[in-house]
Amino acid sequence: MAVNASGLWTELGLPHLPQLRQRVLIPSLEIIIIFVVSYLFLLIVKIVLNRLQRREILSATAVESIYRLLALFVYSIAGISALYIITNAKEIFYLFIVIIGVILLANWAIIADMTSYYVMLLQRHLHRGATLIELPRLGIRGTVVSTNILHIKMRTPAGRIVYVPNHLFLTEPLIHLVNVQTQLYLQVEIKKPEKAKAMTSFVRDVEKRIRDKLSAEHLVPRVRDITVQMTAGSAERIRLRVTVPLTGAEPRPATVNQVMAAIIDALAEYEPTVQLENAL
Repeated sequence: MAVNASGLWTELGLPHLPQLRQRVLIPSLEIIIIFVVSYLFLLIVKIVLNRLQRREILSATAVESIYRLLALFVYSIAGISALYIITNAKEIFYLFIVIIGVILLANWAIIADMTSYYVMLLQRHLHRGATLIELPRLGIRGTVVSTNILHIKMRTPAGRIVYVPNHLFLTEPLIHLVNVQTQLYLQVEIKKPEKAKAMTSFVRDVEKRIRDKLSAEHLVPRVRDITVQMTAGSAERIRLRVTVPLTGAEPRPATVNQVMAAIIDALAEYEPTVQLENAL
């Protein structure tokens, strides 16, 4: 007796092909698509974050933290969606809310730093590198070196590097110290003048030349605070220590170069050489 395939399928207690497609194949295909899309999305995110890191817009720590947070968020949504497709239970949405809440609470510091970064951008809460910033409750004082999506890099007057989370920088009391001056110390070697001249008078003349030149270039806020001291001398050369006050907690390299170039120009007839001794 011949039995067709449909009857045999029914006698074995298996669902018909349309039912099988509806119950198993389509949901499985939907779940696969969800996870493939999630994977591709995170792959694109990772590529973008790596490019930002290579351009030094984001640090390696920031890239890792952002990717980990996004991966946890995306795969949680994918898992909840797959569970809903399988069970078709509306209670899954309550589980989704709970899981998202737990993720947000567990990563609140990262989210707060990222949010604070964009708030600072919108408010143009920026600080010049030469400006001294103080966070009194944290006991931090220094200049802003760079800013990224998670923290602000600061350099203290002692030369130490401090990383301040963005949300603390935005919410903590902040003192913006203005009119702060830095002493720039330069070693200047010049040729000894041929004509006999009292060394004290000669150093005073050098000091006047430097003051006049820096005043004309508008590089120094208070030229009268410029000092020149003789530290060593020989039959042909004289070594001087020139102290130049500059605005800001840390002199900018461009400003230092301009000051050195101006001093060289002012003392050109003495064949000067200028070196940076120290900047506090």
